[in-house]
Amino acid sequence: MAHEPEDVENERLKLELRLSQLQAQDAARDSFFSYVKYMWPEAILGAHHKKMADAFDRIANGTLKRLIVNMPPRHAIMTSMNIPTNKGFKALANLCVGDFVFGPDGIPVRVLGKSEVFRDREIYRVWTDDGAYLDVDGEHLWTVRLDRKYPKMQDYTTEQLWRRQNGESLRTTRNGRAVFIAGKHVPTANVRLPRLPEVAPVQYEEASLLVDPYVLGLWLGDGHNKHAIISSHDDDSAIIRPEIERRGYRTTDQATKMTFGLLGLVVQLRELGVQGNKHIPAQYMTASETQRRDLLKGLMDSDGNISKKGQCFFAQSNRDFCLQVQHLIQSLGIKANLIESQAMLNGAGLWPYVEGVVLCVGHCLFVEKGRAYAKNQTNLWAVYKD
Repeated sequence: MAHEPEDVENERLKLELRLSQLQAQDAARDSFFSYVKYMWPEAILGAHHKKMADAFDRIANGTLKRLIVNMPPRHAIMTSMNIPTNKGFKALANLCVGDFVFGPDGIPVRVLGKSEVFRDREIYRVWTDDGAYLDVDGEHLWTVRLDRKYPKMQDYTTEQLWRRQNGESLRTTRNGRAVFIAGKHVPTANVRLPRLPEVAPVQYEEASLLVDPYVLGLWLGDGHNKHAIISSHDDDSAIIRPEIERRGYRTTDQATKMTFGLLGLVVQLRELGVQGNKHIPAQYMTASETQRRDLLKGLMDSDGNISKKGQCFFAQSNRDFCLQVQHLIQSLGIKANLIESQAMLNGAGLWPYVEGVVLCVGHCLFVEKGRAYAKNQTNLWAVYKD
């Protein structure tokens, strides 16, 4: 195929460029979103801008008669705060345009831009009812529930929540206005901390895992620290062992009562770095929702217990491991608290442990546990101890 003369090719390129400009101009006349992109090519536009532009178009063509746009103020949080991303946690200061963080629906969303660093802001530390806290400036708005008797969520500023958690009496009027009652104080120990809205499970991609997550959860809970041996009551083993073998492992009887082994598992545990060092490896914390639920089921079917009221208990003395279990539960959109205490036997202290509260329906295989869950699904609080 013969090449065009240089002057002809240049003229063709000019015509193509002019055509694209005319097409962009036509689009800008018909669409507010296209107009913004045409007039401000370097603008960072997000999904909310598209929704606003579509609403403006509907006003222009007469299909929308009224519109109220509420623009949230820009409030500062500490640059050292860790933000969950699809690659694990990152400090806010280290987030980059193009990274993916998670919305309330658990779906990853791309970071489109970063603000400048705000300085000389008054920062408050506010605690929530799951034991977490956030350092943020005083005007940041929170949507929370302050009274469990009234499920309605209300908006409060950081400063209002901070004053309340430090004993000032806060009343919310019928129109949603927060009013402090002069001269009335509440002991800080009696202040019920705010509850955040529920969120969906974080959606990570399915991971290639060396050990099946359910099997790893069982071993982390009831496995011998350096061996591929699991301690389990015979009644429980009748349920657990078939499930383990369904997942591709072969179990073996042991000379010690109420124990069984798993062929080939010890090599995998050593390679995974958990043999003699029980913890949840990082790749399991960022595995898919199904894989993380399987891991939690293994933990519940080993060291989990359930009360008649449907409260679930997971008990170990390793606080760091307990924090990992808490993060695992939270990544599934489940509330989780930690309360440090001490195990007792006949009035004597044995070892410290951590107790946590979570909502955890259906995360076990045992028939008895499943019945306890099902019986209390309307108001089911699970308590994990570690």
